[in-house]
Amino acid sequence: MAVAIYTNEISAKKKILEIRQKNPNATAAAIGRELDLSKQRVGQIIKELGLPTRVVFEHTAGADRLGRQGKELFSSNLVAADLKIKGLNVFVSADKQSDHGFDMIALAKDGSVTKIRISVEVAAGKQRKFFNKKGFDVLAQVALTGSIKYSPPF
Repeated sequence: MAVAIYTNEISAKKKILEIRQKNPNATAAAIGRELDLSKQRVGQIIKELGLPTRVVFEHTAGADRLGRQGKELFSSNLVAADLKIKGLNVFVSADKQSDHGFDMIALAKDGSVTKIRISVEVAAGKQRKFFNKKGFDVLAQVALTGSIKYSPPF
């Protein structure tokens, strides 16, 4: 019986090492789910192997698993944060039922107003299409990776 446990232990270490080599940001919990081990045990093995126990997450991790509303909220928050970093004041309508043709307004320090429509990536490489540019000045295309492309450049 001890031999079987020892063999499984070596096999688990090998698999954890392979997973971490393919994806250095794989968490102990994710690896544990894949290998049917507890995250605590995976963490112990990671430590034994001398691998980093902490992983770096991008702010977009898991965005591809969000539903439509989650993606819209994610994209809206991402664009608002990007515009704030650029020094703009950002305003979003509290009335989500009406469609003004834009999703947010950016107010520059010089008083200029820009109406922004947000296009959310619905699947890898597929954006919502806008055939009518009425109602907004800038289209912010947000990819699931978190990158933002403004048309025209903003």
